[in-house]
Amino acid sequence: MSQHGTVKGVYAHLDCLMEGIERVKEAGFGDYVVTTPMPRHEVEDLIYEGRPSPVRWFTLGGAIFGGISGFMLCSYTALNWPMVLPGGKPLVSIPPYLVITFEATVLWGCFGTLLGMLMMARLPEKEVQDELNDGRLSDDLFALVLNRLSGPRAWQAWQILTETGAVEISGMEEWRDRDIDPNDPACRRALVRAEAVEKTFFQRGPWPWSPVSEVRAVRGVDLVVFPGEIVALVGQSGSGKTTMARMVLGLDEPTTGGVWLDGIQWDHRPEWERREYRVNFQYI
Repeated sequence: MSQHGTVKGVYAHLDCLMEGIERVKEAGFGDYVVTTPMPRHEVEDLIYEGRPSPVRWFTLGGAIFGGISGFMLCSYTALNWPMVLPGGKPLVSIPPYLVITFEATVLWGCFGTLLGMLMMARLPEKEVQDELNDGRLSDDLFALVLNRLSGPRAWQAWQILTETGAVEISGMEEWRDRDIDPNDPACRRALVRAEAVEKTFFQRGPWPWSPVSEVRAVRGVDLVVFPGEIVALVGQSGSGKTTMARMVLGLDEPTTGGVWLDGIQWDHRPEWERREYRVNFQYI
């Protein structure tokens, strides 16, 4: 498994940052962090490609819980009221209870939204990455931080940050003294790239009370294949060759790490998005 590092680029202008993010995505970098002094919808649209925020599911869940809870609270209170109603009016009267149901729906929907925002933003954050602990990033500067980079990929990241107008680049110090050529073929865009891929299977014994055991089939594999190359995975039976191949093709999902095919992140992508690429990436 290759050594990994981090490269940080600081930008003074939003348009340069946007160009840097586009280049990073085209090059197939998956583990990167973007910081802005204030929320910018342009950055969010570029990173998430128009995908809706998952916070909406927290809002929906909170609203459903609130509506059901509000109606049940009113009904339970009325049914347990000790006073006898001789007039024949129903104990559970739906029209007035809808008011409480509506209020509870709105209230718990707001609570769900707040919870979703905190969880998606990973707040409160106990340990902030050192590269992000920079007061200038809360003032008027932007940052693009790329993590888990091997030597050639670090040079490729440095080249992208330089060409897109980063006013400051840090993190290359650990690579400058190493015998790595920036023009190495590994700096080109790879056809297949896997970074720190791991796969763990969970197996249970023959009985319902049997403990669950973990089987680590693949541990921290880095794989790069460029156009025109033929790469062979060699190992003894049970070493994870087939599992690795299945993860590259999207037939199995990696537990951790990432897989890119022709610059497109392939893992954890729904099957309907993979379908158009299946004709180009498949078993023979």
